[in-house]
Amino acid sequence: PPPEDSDTRRRRLKEVVEAEKAILDEHLVEVFAAVREAAKRTLSMRHFDVQMLGGIVLHEGRIAEMKTGEGKTLTATSPLVLNALAGRGAHVVTVNDYLARRDAEWMGKIYRYLGLSVGVIQHDMSSQERQVAYRCDITYITNHEIGFDYLRDHSSTWRPEHLVIRELHYAIVDEVDSILIDEARVPLIISASRGKPVEKYRKVQEVVARLVLGEQDFETKETTGDFYVDEKAKNATLTEDGQRKVEIALGIDNLNDSAHIEDNHLVNAALKANFCYKRDTDYIVGPGDGGVPSVIIVDSFTGRPQPGRRWSDGLHQAIEAKERVPVQDEQQTIATVTYQNFFLMYNRLAGMTGTAKTEEPEFVEVYNVPVVVIPTNRPMVRREHADIVYKTEEWKLRGICCEIVGYYCRRQPILVGTRSVEMSERISARLRADKMRLTLQLLLLQWHIMENEKRLDKELLRQVREASTVPLESLKPREVQDFLKAFNLDPVVDSDDNVKQLLTILEVTDEEALREVLAHGVVHEVLNARHHEREAQIVAQAGRLGAVTIATNMAGRGTDIVLGGNPEPDVEELLIRRGVDPKSLAATLFINQALKGEEEAARTQAEEQGGLPEPVLREIAAIRAAWRAEQQDVLTTGGLHILGTERHESRRIDNQLRGRSGRQGDPGASRFYISLQDELMRLFGPDRWSLLMNQWPEEQPVEAKLITRAMNNAQRKVEARNFDQRKTTLRYDDVMNVQRQHIYAERRRILEGVDLRATVSHMMGDLVDELLVQHLPGDAQPEEWDLPGLWAALNQRFPLKDQLAYADLQDITREALRDRLRAAADRAYDDKENDFISSVVQFELQTNIHEVLQQAPDREVVCQALNTLWPLADYLPARLHNVADTRVPEALYASAREALEAGPRDFIQAVVRDRLGRDADRAMEQLAADQPGDEVLAWLQRQWPLRLDASELEDAAAADALEQVLVADLEQQGWAFVTGALPRQMGATVDQTLPRYCDLRSLVDSLDALWPLGGGLKLEQLESCNYGVVEERLRRMASMALEQAGYGFVRQAADHRLRWLAEHAATADPAWLQEHLSAILPASERVDAQRFVTAPEAVAAELAEPAEDGVVLRAVEEVAVAAVIDAHRQMSLTADADGEEEEELAFGDLQSLVARLNQQWSFGESLNPWELERLPVAEVRREMAQAARAHIRLRGREFVTATADLRLAALVRQ
Repeated sequence: PPPEDSDTRRRRLKEVVEAEKAILDEHLVEVFAAVREAAKRTLSMRHFDVQMLGGIVLHEGRIAEMKTGEGKTLTATSPLVLNALAGRGAHVVTVNDYLARRDAEWMGKIYRYLGLSVGVIQHDMSSQERQVAYRCDITYITNHEIGFDYLRDHSSTWRPEHLVIRELHYAIVDEVDSILIDEARVPLIISASRGKPVEKYRKVQEVVARLVLGEQDFETKETTGDFYVDEKAKNATLTEDGQRKVEIALGIDNLNDSAHIEDNHLVNAALKANFCYKRDTDYIVGPGDGGVPSVIIVDSFTGRPQPGRRWSDGLHQAIEAKERVPVQDEQQTIATVTYQNFFLMYNRLAGMTGTAKTEEPEFVEVYNVPVVVIPTNRPMVRREHADIVYKTEEWKLRGICCEIVGYYCRRQPILVGTRSVEMSERISARLRADKMRLTLQLLLLQWHIMENEKRLDKELLRQVREASTVPLESLKPREVQDFLKAFNLDPVVDSDDNVKQLLTILEVTDEEALREVLAHGVVHEVLNARHHEREAQIVAQAGRLGAVTIATNMAGRGTDIVLGGNPEPDVEELLIRRGVDPKSLAATLFINQALKGEEEAARTQAEEQGGLPEPVLREIAAIRAAWRAEQQDVLTTGGLHILGTERHESRRIDNQLRGRSGRQGDPGASRFYISLQDELMRLFGPDRWSLLMNQWPEEQPVEAKLITRAMNNAQRKVEARNFDQRKTTLRYDDVMNVQRQHIYAERRRILEGVDLRATVSHMMGDLVDELLVQHLPGDAQPEEWDLPGLWAALNQRFPLKDQLAYADLQDITREALRDRLRAAADRAYDDKENDFISSVVQFELQTNIHEVLQQAPDREVVCQALNTLWPLADYLPARLHNVADTRVPEALYASAREALEAGPRDFIQAVVRDRLGRDADRAMEQLAADQPGDEVLAWLQRQWPLRLDASELEDAAAADALEQVLVADLEQQGWAFVTGALPRQMGATVDQTLPRYCDLRSLVDSLDALWPLGGGLKLEQLESCNYGVVEERLRRMASMALEQAGYGFVRQAADHRLRWLAEHAATADPAWLQEHLSAILPASERVDAQRFVTAPEAVAAELAEPAEDGVVLRAVEEVAVAAVIDAHRQMSLTADADGEEEEELAFGDLQSLVARLNQQWSFGESLNPWELERLPVAEVRREMAQAARAHIRLRGREFVTATADLRLAALVRQ
């Protein structure tokens, strides 16, 4: 029997998982061999021995540390196939959508060749698409998506078929250190709108923007300015002076008073937003929902944009106010989970990365997953140069640009890694021709100073150094030329002497390439959160000869940079021109073999493509030859060079960047440029660093082990701080995790239709025990028992008065009392359940009687029909004798109630038995029509809690005994069968009444037809949301469109509706068309509907062309006043009993009338029911019309836009 408590279920599940693994272990050799052969046949890739070793480690549930470039993607295929054979799904968790999509398409050919299905989850997928992907044997997904899918499954779904995740069984986490360590500091949170006004954020922003930044002396605690910033903690604090300024500006007396706690919170959020969170570092401003500008978070570890994610506690709204974009509603947490507790839910967990051994203690402590280091397939020959250190960031950037020029002139590909979007774009801007010339002029100056410092005038040197240290963006060409002239240097950077000097300094020989840089700058690509859609294209060409790629951490993980560039896109483009799908299995094999030079095998595959023409084969051979030649040239230059612009918080991220070079034994090199002004050194470097470096010239770079050690120590400090943050996050979440597991498990059981009778009985028993301990202490004598208090407490929770009397509690032992109370509670629950079922049956019975009476007025026919549907033969037609025709319905209802109350369980079971028999007949018909037995059984089990399988069903049908088998199941389960069938029957009724999913396409089309929303409604952003969130987002998007365009939005709406009517004019009813035209145009502008039908486009253009304010306002005025008059007339007629004449409306009626009008029109307080009540009945309507007309003319455009906002909100709700 299934266990009732969660602990037993988990223990049994663990035993099953261990037994499954033992079986899979027996087949490991054969499966791994099959996967290796499949990879060779489909991708022309054969697993190396070290990759097979890594696969075994992953199957054992450990972390495989494999150096970058060793082929972790291919390594994962063997354990994935092996564990997918268990039929419970295997997940590959990656760090971004691009890698998930790429790996699913790439490795999916192996899985499909072996007969397994493969799916991929992307950010913009609908719920239906996610369900299909999760039900595949192998699913590729990002850590964010699966975490949020889990929370949505347990917070917003209300039917089991709406759940998208089927099971958390086996997962391989790619880049496991990034997901389980770096990102584990921040929990996953699903939130919803609070519905509070957001204008306050803009007001507070205006106040905070005027504050003056100060400092705090950490020894004396003295402060200056209005606030000071703690960069380590990312926090800003008001000083006393600043607090007084804020209080005056906000008009409050004490910001710290409990009455102003919300204002205090807003001020703190605004301080953080303005002075702790930086644009193009922590976030970017780009198009959001509907193309509206919004704040988009940038992942600090991957450098990728995170659309849809928002900071909590009002911080995101404060940043939106700071950047002057539309401020969205405040959010409240609906569900949350940490990465640690989420991934611990998997039955078996494994991971792979290039940098995990240093974090093994945390992996073992938190996840119980040890790390195994896998040897490399070939020796690594990458050279790792010592760090270049500058005193200031400005000179560091100049040094970086000069090194880029050197490698560019040598035609060696270079990847420049940055920490932020801002830094990548600063370097990109400096590689343009104008900035490049200034940089090289300063390089000449720097070199001259370094070579001749002792012979130069000290005062002149000090002045030049001070003037030249300002940011390059602030320097003008004339100023730089003056610096050179001051030391008698040639200011013309492209003169022959200067070019020769630069060639010597940069250690290059190609003068033509250097002159090209001086003339046109450095040709390069930028890969960051703003250009993430071009990621695959940029990465594919980053290894080409002379390629310069500036990238954030987006290029630091999971990207394979092929030396000489990746020729596959060129071949795929060629095949597309020939009408061949390059993603098909045969095309993939052809591309792999053609690029490897296996001409005969490629020709064989080409025949499967329908026979590619000979010129195509020659062109592909030419592409391969050019790629091979370029690859050899790149190898000659030294391979890919990695240039880091600063150290990251973690050493692992630095190593990941280095690992883009020197893969699989290729040559390569890496070097980091750092400065003492870098964030890491400022916040975590030695406290007295500046005293040591006072005499260090700013333009002088050094290679010092002392500084490198200091940098490593700073990184260790950050890693330790982050580890503490993760432990704190986990410690807080552990408290909630116990509750989360129990509640989510019970919720899932409810969704799956599990009978919770035993669970409820157990809960009631625990409550009885708790009350017994409270009122009948164990050490108390029976005469000391508080039986009255116990009786009162019990009856507050259970209706026990119907089950036993107070006297039943007296003169018995404590154990007997406990058993008696538990039994009484169970009986009370049974009565409650029976009453509910009886009420449902009674409602359906009454409905059937009503329907039968409407269709068949003859008594005999009515009795036959009801006796066929219900067990009423003992009552009908006998109870209708001598009953008048007008009393027949009453007699039928009374007979039905009497039959049900006489024996509710017997009555209901008889109904169930009859309906079960009819469904058995339908099932027999379906089987006779050759419908598969499992489909027929699934149809039956959606209606009834049957305990039989498809083979038993088919055998019973073959013996013509299906009804007997089903009824036997009913009799065996007894009343539990009825209670199990009821929710299924009710669910079927709900499905017939409500759609499974909102028809979003029709909803969006309807809104677009009536309002000019500009295609801003995107289905993929709504499909995974519940109804409340859909309404909120649509409402907010409509309000933003109206807020941005203002009155112009309404004018566009008039034109939009005219053209919409023009599209439907040919097929529309003339009366309907005239009605809509009258609602849009004032009387002076109205046209006949017939003329509109004959030339709708011309008339619509003619009417919309002037679009003057007066036309629109007159139309609004006429329609609004007419609406006021019609509403008053209808309510006056409704108030009259006979409906023949109008009566005076009472105050309550007038109040209701005004409220109804204000739902459609923005009249506000202009229609006052108190004043209208005092007027004679004949003047009320005229006064209302005049007040409405005056209000519209007074407010003008404001009235129109406010009314449009009301109409949009009402339309969305409808």
